[in-house]
Amino acid sequence: GVIEVEEAIKTRSSIYESTAVGVLNPNTPATTTPGFIGPTLFAAMNLPQLRTQDNVPGIYIGATGMLDGWSGCQIYVSYDGGTSYSVALTITEPTIMGTLTASITNSGTPLSVHVFGGDLLAATTAQVTAGANYSAVISSGTAEVLAYEAIAESPANYYDLTTLSRGLLGTTAASHASADQFVDLNTAHFLPISQDYAGDTLYFKAVAFGLSADDITPVSFVYEGVTYVIDGGGP
Repeated sequence: GVIEVEEAIKTRSSIYESTAVGVLNPNTPATTTPGFIGPTLFAAMNLPQLRTQDNVPGIYIGATGMLDGWSGCQIYVSYDGGTSYSVALTITEPTIMGTLTASITNSGTPLSVHVFGGDLLAATTAQVTAGANYSAVISSGTAEVLAYEAIAESPANYYDLTTLSRGLLGTTAASHASADQFVDLNTAHFLPISQDYAGDTLYFKAVAFGLSADDITPVSFVYEGVTYVIDGGGP
């Protein structure tokens, strides 16, 4: 029951190390595991007509995700005080939008923002005159339309926007606070709404694909409607 070792030889650890090289299996499927969906940023805006095709009463909508798993959303609206909801709009192209990271006066500069949904780009004066870089800043439910020409980005998706044109399209240049909403209007969506609801408080839910409307907190919004002038006469 006893083993006696008379001699031992020390050897190299490399003898026991593999020199084989692995090769990726070409038939290995790509992962289909989705990322976290995360919250949806949402904004509703009473604004003048921005595009020729938006020639009926309605509002402009901004919606985007904050995480890579967000692939779009449905906009639910309630016209009866939040009792019932129906799908009014399906969004698959995100709006470039976010929040201000610093306050700004009605004539101040720069406009400092953090955005999701895409990149902001500089534009020439001629391009801005043609409608490029039109944006909205929403404070206490009221939107100011403005445009910018120059940008400085640092870090990624944090911008200082300069060479500003303020109070465009009949809106009023105003002071805005940090955390107020910023929306790129060229990527905003139009939602037609009957003039019959002008003055009413509507309720919206931006429900990302894969989530339930029951889990989303509604956002209230006062719809202003549109005033028309017919044949040069009164409204």
